[in-house]
Amino acid sequence: MKKLFMNDKSFEPSSNIKNIGQKEGRAFDQLQLYDYAKTLQIFIRNCETPMTIGLQGDWGIGKTTLLNMVRVEMIEKHPIIDFNTWQYSLFGQDEYLGLSAVNAMLNLIKENFGSLIKNDSSDIWNNASKKVQTVLKSVKFNLGPVTLDTSNLVEKEKSHIPFDDISEVMKNLKNDFQLLVNEIIKNSKKTSSPYEKIVFFIDDIDRVKPVKALELLESLKNFFDVDKCVFVLAVDYEVVQLGMAEKLGVDLQKTSGKSFFDKIINLPFSMPTQSYSLDKYIKQLFVENELASKEDKRGSLKDADWKQMSEISSVTIGKNPRSIKRAVNYMYVQKILRDNGNITKIAKNFKISINFIKDVKLRWSLVCLQIAWPELFSYFVKNPSVETINNLEDWEFLDSLSDMKKMYERVTDKDGLKSDISDFFDILYDILDENDDGKIGHDELKPLLTIMAYLKMTEIKLLETEPPYLEFTKNLKNNFRYENRNEIIMFLEIFEQSHWYQNRQVAIRRSTSKKFISFIFGRKRIATLVSMSKHPFKFRIGVDDELLVRDLKRNPLKLDKADNGDNGSNKLFLDYEEFIIDYNGSQTGWGDTEVDVMQFFKKFPIKNPLNQRLFRKFLNQIFQHLTNKG
Repeated sequence: MKKLFMNDKSFEPSSNIKNIGQKEGRAFDQLQLYDYAKTLQIFIRNCETPMTIGLQGDWGIGKTTLLNMVRVEMIEKHPIIDFNTWQYSLFGQDEYLGLSAVNAMLNLIKENFGSLIKNDSSDIWNNASKKVQTVLKSVKFNLGPVTLDTSNLVEKEKSHIPFDDISEVMKNLKNDFQLLVNEIIKNSKKTSSPYEKIVFFIDDIDRVKPVKALELLESLKNFFDVDKCVFVLAVDYEVVQLGMAEKLGVDLQKTSGKSFFDKIINLPFSMPTQSYSLDKYIKQLFVENELASKEDKRGSLKDADWKQMSEISSVTIGKNPRSIKRAVNYMYVQKILRDNGNITKIAKNFKISINFIKDVKLRWSLVCLQIAWPELFSYFVKNPSVETINNLEDWEFLDSLSDMKKMYERVTDKDGLKSDISDFFDILYDILDENDDGKIGHDELKPLLTIMAYLKMTEIKLLETEPPYLEFTKNLKNNFRYENRNEIIMFLEIFEQSHWYQNRQVAIRRSTSKKFISFIFGRKRIATLVSMSKHPFKFRIGVDDELLVRDLKRNPLKLDKADNGDNGSNKLFLDYEEFIIDYNGSQTGWGDTEVDVMQFFKKFPIKNPLNQRLFRKFLNQIFQHLTNKG
């Protein structure tokens, strides 16, 4: 394996030699950022100064990689000073982050341009450095406004730099900073490598606390206005806005947040996540980590498969490269379980064909589901059924789940979250729908159950048990071995075409005795199908028969002439009282009203296609009444 358990490291060139760095950058460029890097380098080379560029995007989206790609494209006339915010926020230094950053930049300037800092420029640097050191020793930060405490200063430090407040010191520092930059540029003209401007890369601003990120920008904003300098900030706009809300209040943040950002950023550059070729990126990670290969005897994923994998990522863990790498690491753990587990034995025992391509896509789906929405993953693995998949595509059903409340609290766009969840389960449905008929049968669900079994996500017994409806229909046909067998087979065919079976919001539950199944809609039982040896078939519903007949008569089903069969009836509408009757039996099952299916078939011979259509309409009409649909 080439990259066993990838870390989150961004691209870093191994050499300062330009052509080597460029070659490595292009090789690393899985997200196709290199063209943007060249564009930014050209802009930096030609822009007027002072200039501040903001690389905006979420943490882990590729900002550091883009910075380093810009670095290998930079010419020697534009030397780069690196400042990593994260390093100065550790060990409590974030309390003084703004001043620590200024102090660090001065030290980095001396470190990088020491040979050019001499005579007058050396005095300027010493003066600026001493001012910062004095302030760092004397400033006492509180939760409120900045205050000064000079009681612990030695006498010569008190008298050496008089100041009234920190803003005046920072203003003086800016002047010193400008003089220092001017001296470095001027002195470089006397060398073989003259400088035109100095470029500062400030990274990882979004890794510190939001309020500290804001304070850092406030401390540095005066220096952003220094001639011959270009500042490139890797920053998450939302982190800065959170800092403003925390420090200034939500109301002021809403009115002034964007204007603050606009004042310090001359060129806002949003990371081009929409143009990321996620399918190619994911494919490259899978191939590098031996999770799939271009030439695999088990089967090779095609472009359409990688596209589907990228769609799964987009609606769950998102397009963040760092999040995708984490998911790929988890995929490798699963690969170990798969290779060392008993998948072959499971597949053989339950006569399940192992499709490598489907296996990869289903495992990726489970990994992304677990990482993105752990609460929803826990709900799904408790009952991994077709009904569960159908239900989780429905927004109203999602709102009814208690676990969704926690998930809603983590997002600002609830409808967006529900849309992503619905899209995810729609993609999962498409992967499972082997024959592309818009439905998932039990055999089509088995590959997913097999994966969950060998990954220890669910119990093996789910593979041993047939789904409730399939098990019931087998028992039903067995109880009709002789008389009316053809009629009951025809009933099942029509029933499976009706809303009772086709509606994805319907859940079917088996009884403990296995003598009846219940139909659940909106978390309420609405009907049962019952079959016992002495009472082969009953269709019972949970509504009063007289009320149901009264309501159905308001919009009765019209009969065609051919619908009347051989009974000689000249009725124009269906007579509901004949087929919807009060149930007064004592057998198992549930429901106060019986739909007399056999009486319907006796009245309207079911071999007639028109009567089949009438019966389906009749079933749908009852379903719509019970579910308040239509």
